[in-house]
Amino acid sequence: MVQVHSNGGNFTLQDGDSLYISSPNYPANYDSNTDVLWVINMPEDCSLVLSLLSFNTEDYLDQLTVSSESEADQSVVVMSRFSSRLGPYNRTYAPSTLMRIQFRTDRTLELSGFYAKLRASCSAESVETTISSITASNTASSEQMTQVHLNGGNFALQDGDSLYISSPNYPAYYDSNTNVLWVITMPEDCSLVLSVLSFFTENSYDQLTVSSESGADQSVMLIDRFTSHLAQFNRTYAPSTLMRIRFRSDRTLELSGFEAELRASCSAESVETTFSSITASNTASSAQLTQVHSNEAVETTISYITASNTASSEQMVQVHSNGGNFTLQDEDSLYISSPNYPANYDSNTDVLWVINMPEDCSLVLSLLSFNTEDYLDQLTVSSESEADQSVVVMSRFSSRLGPYNRTYAPSTLMRIQFRTDRTLELSGFYAKLRASCSAESVETTVPSITASNTASSEQMTQVHSNGGNFALQDGDSLYISSPNYPANYDSNTNVLWVITMPEDCSLVLSVLSFFTENSYDALTISSESGADQSVMLIDRFTSHLAPFNRTYAPSTLMRIRFRTDRSLELSGFYAKLRASCSAESVETTISSITASNTASSEQLTQVHSNEAGETTIPSITASNTASSEQIVQVHSRGGNFALQDGDSLYISSPNYPANYDSNANVLWVITMPEDCSLVLSVLSFFTENSYDQLTVSSESGADQSVMLIDRFTSHLAQFNRTYAPSTLMRIRFRSGRTLELSGFEAELRVSCSVEAVETTFSSITASNTASSEQLTQVHSNEAVETTISYITASNTASSEQMVQVHSNGGNFTLQDGDSLYISSPNYPANYDSNTDVLWVINMPEDCSLVLSLLSFNTEDYLDQLTVSSESEADQSVVVMSRFSSRLGPYNRTYAPSTLMRIQFRTDRTLELSGFYAKLRASCSAESVETTIPSITASNTASSEQMTQVHSNGGNFALQDGDSLYISSPNYPANYDSNARVLWVINMPEDCSLVLSVLSFFTEYLYDALTVSSESGVDQSVMLIDRFTSHLAPFNRTYAPSTLMRIRFRTDRTLELSGFYAKLRASCRAESVETTISSITASNTASSEQLTQVHSNEAGETAIPSITASNTASSEQMVQVHSRGGNFALQDGDSLYISSPNYPANYNSNARVLWVITMPEDCSLVLSVLSFFTENSYDQLTVSSESGADQSVMLIDRFTSHLAPFNRTYAPSTLMRIRFRTDRTLELSGFYAKLRASCSAESVETTISSITASNTASSEQLTQVHSNGGNFALQDEDSLYISSPNYPANYNSNANVLWVITMPEDCSLVLSVLSFFTENSYDQLTVSSESGADQSVMLINRFTSHLAPFIRTYAPSTLMRIRFRTDSSVVYQGFEAELRASCSAETTTASQTTRQTTQDYNDMTSEAPWTIGGNVDSTGGPIALREGQDYFIGSSSFPSNYPSNATILWQVTTSDRCAIHITFMAFSTEPIYDYLVVGSQDVTPKNMVHRWTGGEVPAPLHLNSNQAWFLFMSDSETEEQGFVAKLHAMCSNSTASIEDVRLVDGNVPQEGRLEVLYQGQWGTVCEDLWERTNAEVVCRMLGYEGADLEYSTTDLWWLIKGSGPILMDNVRCQGNESSLDECSHLGLGVHNCDHSKDVGVTCRTGSEANPSIDNSAIIRLVNGNRPSEGRVEVFRGRSWGTVCDDYWGIEDANVACKMLGYERAELAYREAKFGEGDGAILLDDVSCTGREPSLFACDHSDFADCSHAEDAGVKCLETSGRDLSLA
Repeated sequence: MVQVHSNGGNFTLQDGDSLYISSPNYPANYDSNTDVLWVINMPEDCSLVLSLLSFNTEDYLDQLTVSSESEADQSVVVMSRFSSRLGPYNRTYAPSTLMRIQFRTDRTLELSGFYAKLRASCSAESVETTISSITASNTASSEQMTQVHLNGGNFALQDGDSLYISSPNYPAYYDSNTNVLWVITMPEDCSLVLSVLSFFTENSYDQLTVSSESGADQSVMLIDRFTSHLAQFNRTYAPSTLMRIRFRSDRTLELSGFEAELRASCSAESVETTFSSITASNTASSAQLTQVHSNEAVETTISYITASNTASSEQMVQVHSNGGNFTLQDEDSLYISSPNYPANYDSNTDVLWVINMPEDCSLVLSLLSFNTEDYLDQLTVSSESEADQSVVVMSRFSSRLGPYNRTYAPSTLMRIQFRTDRTLELSGFYAKLRASCSAESVETTVPSITASNTASSEQMTQVHSNGGNFALQDGDSLYISSPNYPANYDSNTNVLWVITMPEDCSLVLSVLSFFTENSYDALTISSESGADQSVMLIDRFTSHLAPFNRTYAPSTLMRIRFRTDRSLELSGFYAKLRASCSAESVETTISSITASNTASSEQLTQVHSNEAGETTIPSITASNTASSEQIVQVHSRGGNFALQDGDSLYISSPNYPANYDSNANVLWVITMPEDCSLVLSVLSFFTENSYDQLTVSSESGADQSVMLIDRFTSHLAQFNRTYAPSTLMRIRFRSGRTLELSGFEAELRVSCSVEAVETTFSSITASNTASSEQLTQVHSNEAVETTISYITASNTASSEQMVQVHSNGGNFTLQDGDSLYISSPNYPANYDSNTDVLWVINMPEDCSLVLSLLSFNTEDYLDQLTVSSESEADQSVVVMSRFSSRLGPYNRTYAPSTLMRIQFRTDRTLELSGFYAKLRASCSAESVETTIPSITASNTASSEQMTQVHSNGGNFALQDGDSLYISSPNYPANYDSNARVLWVINMPEDCSLVLSVLSFFTEYLYDALTVSSESGVDQSVMLIDRFTSHLAPFNRTYAPSTLMRIRFRTDRTLELSGFYAKLRASCRAESVETTISSITASNTASSEQLTQVHSNEAGETAIPSITASNTASSEQMVQVHSRGGNFALQDGDSLYISSPNYPANYNSNARVLWVITMPEDCSLVLSVLSFFTENSYDQLTVSSESGADQSVMLIDRFTSHLAPFNRTYAPSTLMRIRFRTDRTLELSGFYAKLRASCSAESVETTISSITASNTASSEQLTQVHSNGGNFALQDEDSLYISSPNYPANYNSNANVLWVITMPEDCSLVLSVLSFFTENSYDQLTVSSESGADQSVMLINRFTSHLAPFIRTYAPSTLMRIRFRTDSSVVYQGFEAELRASCSAETTTASQTTRQTTQDYNDMTSEAPWTIGGNVDSTGGPIALREGQDYFIGSSSFPSNYPSNATILWQVTTSDRCAIHITFMAFSTEPIYDYLVVGSQDVTPKNMVHRWTGGEVPAPLHLNSNQAWFLFMSDSETEEQGFVAKLHAMCSNSTASIEDVRLVDGNVPQEGRLEVLYQGQWGTVCEDLWERTNAEVVCRMLGYEGADLEYSTTDLWWLIKGSGPILMDNVRCQGNESSLDECSHLGLGVHNCDHSKDVGVTCRTGSEANPSIDNSAIIRLVNGNRPSEGRVEVFRGRSWGTVCDDYWGIEDANVACKMLGYERAELAYREAKFGEGDGAILLDDVSCTGREPSLFACDHSDFADCSHAEDAGVKCLETSGRDLSLA
């Protein structure tokens, strides 16, 4: 045990002296806002050696710095800065007599911190850094201990000399804004050899550059630039006497940096580069990858890396990466690449290669490697005409492409250009150009498809996967596929096949395989008209489709296009195209994907979406066959239809059964004779719930009013509905822009006979069936209530087959035995948002209402059905029941009442199916009770026996040669989230454990299998191996050990198949070795073993469960009650209960109650055998009910993943066990045994710990106090405490206090056995109280996830341990032992008493504002004098403030003063208790800021002499509150801004706001910026007012400013004449950067200064006349297109008006005038038609579409066009 100093101090170290230091509370988390300083004094010529043993802090924000201080001038030089998570290493610093080590943290994340050893070394120890490399790639053969130069300098190297350099702090993170230079001088004819050992910097922004300097003119030529994450490589540069290596970083991300060796080589070493590729895709058998050199004077060499494209003798070729003019003769070749290849190219690159060739020669382009930023960085190939010098773009390449060849049409002049933007930089491209003057066809060749995709007899076919132009004659076939098929296609793929055919020929598409990302990756079929080149979209395929055939209408030109987005990549498609010129019918045959759509002998056909002709589809299910009309015409594009009596019309969503498009809006208008009804038969229905809907409306011919009758959404079964007669009906299908599903198919039929208006519906789920009463559908037409018959065979109809259901409320009188059926509107379709329906039920006296809920599904909490009784005497209403969420069928009888009210209310968010219920009046002596359907047979336990694979852990003893098979739970099915499984293996001495992993697939990093060995001597645990990710099978033999521990842990996110392994004990002299074929090298471990903080582990508890893999001893077949009920237990009786469906997952929104009655003086014993629920949200609660007053007291709440345990409760005659779940995650639930015990069994809790670290040696059964109290401990007395409900999760808002009194000179020893709370918010604090003045001093604060530890505190007679939680996340909590020690026990390093000084986070320390009681907590007016400090605070501080507090302070000071607020302490209940500050008058509009929660706010400066402060608390949780200091800051001269301006906008009235102060322009921060502020600015500039306000975070094109930020937290009322009059922090005072610069768009008028020139911001492109074309707008610095999402005629009207036209004639979508390039500047444009500009319409500046969706317009040409506007 060594003494560890964690609170700083001054120390003197002599030669060899050591000092151990750590962050406060280590290994517990350090506090926020920590600032600790250790000052080390040493003799002259002594160096400080720092050994970091453990280091884990918040990245960047919490740091340990090492500095040296000069005694001469007391200047301090920072030598090292450490942050983030670092491995152990040593560092020796240059001699200094005074060293400073400082640890500082911010106010956010708190982690375990650091533990280190300092040593003074006065010997001739070299100043060096010894680094234990974090990854094996950093090891440097035999040069383990080398001097590394990390601060630059001038160095002279002779032949063979080496110099090691690294980024500052390596392997810790380098600092921001680093600029380090190493200057290397060498003899003439010597080359510098650079060997990079490790390299990891921020891509593009942090770089290592290599340059050579000319001695003649001192010019510097950049040779190389390195950035991002690179593998080890060597590079030899051309001879130079002076080389410069520079490392620069920006001010953002900081990473580990680099380590490298420099060597001077004066031999004839060739100038070349060898590079180890980072990804396996770049590796090459014998050919080593070389880097392309970007030196303009010299072109370097590169060897091509993949075996598929070896260049025989051309292994070393000259690569041109900087462009130029080249002349190629027949078969001449030229290699080109992007600059720096294979390193990343630079931003804003523009390189041009001009290729001259003889006539009739073609350019052949072979792309060998291609990876650029999608859309923005491109390689273009163009041909230039010598006649008129016109340039035609032939190809444009972007994104990530596989190798391929392309031959272009003959041209004498070709241009290849590579351009990049200023953002992302990638590896670029490498290509070969070749001139071909032979008759080589213009085509693209692709490696043929793999054998896995062969098709019957066509075993070897040519498959075209990169598009092209093809001419097919009658019977010709063409095979096409997505790129890389059957491997996954690339992201951002865009491939086009153009098919030309003779007239009267049809294209037949046979899709053989199809699997793409639903909605986002699609294959489209279009036909092109040769007359006007218009393109009509016919089909769009996406998702997972079975093979099908489709024949299209004849066309001479067809276009097949495959497009993917940048996210998910799947296998794609494989298809055959065939030209058919015979009289083949235009039809589609498709085999359905799911069995639910198969139709016996009738083949399913796809709905054709060709606008010119509707195609045919046979009905889907056998129940709806159409006699002889097997092939029917289906209309999926809407239209007007006139139907007579008996006529039918088939309709469907577009593309059915493929997915409909987003933003679909299709309308069918049906006209019928008078007295005719429309009959709707829905055959299939599947849309996105709530967002994609089919609506049915009737239109009145008299006033053209439209009444909505029905709305359908979600997944519905087939049904029929007959509507009231109407001459005009409207059916509309609308979809949102997100999820796209299969849609619907339906038949419309006109019935003019006396057909009853009714609805028949087949239920969707079995949960809707209702005993003998059949389910009926509610019709939402207010004029007519409709009927529905329930048609499933499981519910045969008695006499009530057709009942009337009331879904719109009303007043009803029920006599004895009368029934009334009610439901939510639209049932079983979803109810509407904001529904409010009331049913009032009148009954005779002494009659009760019986409610039978048949089906219930509403949004949890927010949508409710309430049952109330109303008193006739005083009309008071008493709520008796409230129902919400998803409930099973049940009955409830209410107390007699003559007037009952049933009300159904919904909010405006989620809409579900609602409810269906029966009301009945019962005037007999029926008891008031609730009956719940009994359990179903599906929950009984199987009798399957155990298997040989142990997946639930346990203790096992293996002898020599014994084997044990283990696996993850559920293997080969996916394991559960939050799995915690431990296998403990005991073996004889000198025996080794052999691990054979047979299968392994877990979530990378987060789900892991660990192997540890435990020492029998001191029970220390050493971590040996940790496996994660996807691994191939391997064997591993470990060093002999008698006790091995294998643990499998998972987090709560991704669940995969897990692992399957064999363990074997080997007592022979078997070598300790590992054979592993790893998939990724990242999982292999170096030879240095990792050690872990060990916790005492005494064993795991075996879990009996009822799954087949672990049947339970003699209780193999027990009756398990999983549906609740009422049970009477006598002494010794047992009852088994479980969650529904156990061991399968329980349902969402489960509500199950078991009521247990027992004789008096009997206790309930709960034995939980298995428990796994969603943490916090799904819970099992145990309550006792008092028979006297029926009060219910909650005793226990269990949640999360718990090990088996027993709990005995205090005697009670009535116990209630309830299991509740929410509507999200569903897990396996629980399995438990209940037993009545009437003997004198003690009330205690036996807890089998969840992890072995929680076991408590021999004290297995101890009394644990979890509810606080006062306790007196004598010497060696012990007390066990825990958080409430432990090991279940504690409650939110817990506040538990244990007060410990001890004799004098006794210390409290705290042994934490387990600790897991929400980081920062849920805490255990330890304080000592002085008996003299009752002052309390906070000693320790523990939070987050901690390993077990022991801490001994300084002697005190009174100690306080408090556990507090907030109102949000709850975890398992803690378990600990308290012990009084009155012996001379020392307070050692890990037991140090923390002495606190004044600390804003330390609410209980003595502070200036508590002395004399000068804190104003009463409120009222305050006159703040100049320079005065005034303290305000919440009542009772530092004790908790009262509930329902409201305190208002109104502060005024001199006109030349401003008010500055500094917070000394702040802790309130988050959200509910808060402090508000405002300026000027006390109104909500004048609020400046609102604070709540536990963080101490930053100081705030109000540029106002009037302020108000309002503190409010609610009726629940109270915290300590706040104390703040108010100060009047006064000045004789008033600071004011001199001018304002808008810069970098498209037009004069918009741009970034800048203000002028003291002759310098600066920006304004967006904090608190609102429209009222913008109004003041625009009036200052002479405009009418403001149209928009935004920041650079809102609009990417708004350029960030530079220079000072002059204003922040600006808050105007809107009526000020200048920003000076608005509240703000003060000129030049801010807490933001230029990413939050604010911008304004002002509203112009007749008296405004500038005028709009719309021709500068809008144009029409690619039209046949000036009045039509693709819409392009100008913004920022470039032109861009407009996306067609929501684009319509009103939007087109605004565009045309901007161009001076009267209005628009047509609005075009889907790139009618061709696809644009560059950015898409506007999306989701939604205009009313009255806006002056498209920018004034509602729109999005972030487009989620491609140029295939560019919008276009055709403006109405009139003679009166006002060209002055354009």
